[in-house]
Amino acid sequence: MPISHALHERNFIASGLVRMLENHGHEISIFRPTPHFQGLRAFLRLGSLVAWEPTSRTCKFKLAQPRSPVHRTQITLWRAIQRLVDPEVIAARLEALLPPSKSVQATLACRPDLVLLPTMIHMDAWDNDLVKAAHRAAIPVLAAPASWDTLSSKGGFLVRPDGLLVWGEASKRHAQDYHGFFPDRITVTGPPQFDFYHEPRKQPVEHHVLMAGTSIHYLSNEQDIVKRLRDRIDNVLYRPHPRRGGDWSWSAMETLRLQLDTAVCVVTAFSTVIIEAALMGKPSLLIGFGQSSHGPAMAGYHYQLEHMAEITTWPGVILCQTQQDLVGWVKAALNGAFANKADELRRRAQEVARCDGHAQERIVAALDAR
Repeated sequence: MPISHALHERNFIASGLVRMLENHGHEISIFRPTPHFQGLRAFLRLGSLVAWEPTSRTCKFKLAQPRSPVHRTQITLWRAIQRLVDPEVIAARLEALLPPSKSVQATLACRPDLVLLPTMIHMDAWDNDLVKAAHRAAIPVLAAPASWDTLSSKGGFLVRPDGLLVWGEASKRHAQDYHGFFPDRITVTGPPQFDFYHEPRKQPVEHHVLMAGTSIHYLSNEQDIVKRLRDRIDNVLYRPHPRRGGDWSWSAMETLRLQLDTAVCVVTAFSTVIIEAALMGKPSLLIGFGQSSHGPAMAGYHYQLEHMAEITTWPGVILCQTQQDLVGWVKAALNGAFANKADELRRRAQEVARCDGHAQERIVAALDAR
């Protein structure tokens, strides 16, 4: 099992999944991969995004983000190629020409029965090496996309794994519709790190509003929004995203669970915490105003992206267009306006992230079946 990011370490090791696999008789080998052909892989990834751009608002949005002059030139080149041929086809063919790194080949020298591949697709370019090397050695690869939106927002697999372990039925549809995986190659397990959300807890007293920070600059004036909200609402708790001063540790996730336990509602611009809150029956108020680092015209645009547009239709998830609107909905939440939405929120969130306390057991069963 390769671990290339603290997020994977938290989800697959700290969550207890590796320990459960070992208890079921699996011998787990964990390694830390190193980048290989990193600049070229970034170029090929842009080709995949350009290929998806005409039909994907998400990829169009990603390509519109501020980039270096080199990246802008590369995007222009891919768009020129697109007039003649599918850029993703070309990117995949170029990827196929790259030899797997010696370190990855050495890692597989022990001839494992299976490779379990936690992946973000867009960041873990080295995992193409791993899949290629595994296929050459006739070793099956099960990929586990890191999040609920990975399959709808990161472009395609330039080297395809043999199967997928996904968060929920929504991700299964994405795997079929966007990536062409057959249903028998997709297993809905749920995220292993969410099992503890299903653990019963003593009913806590809800007393604060949780402001969940964004991972990238969908809200560049986030601190200002927090200050203005605190000027009008008592007991606003601010949680920075791990990429903005927080961390990816298991203890941080346990702290988030406690914060959600005692939250009346979540306020955020863009965060997986929306899913976690909904699994606990808590409403989310989405910030559809403010400043975006992608330019004034892009403020609030991310709610039109495929994976977010559906969530804005959930009961108890409200898109707020002004600061006054946000304050009004927070006060409504504090007065119990969403109390009757909890069960439906949980039901809708289960479509995105199957969470019944048995995700790790399903992952073990999926690996056993291979």
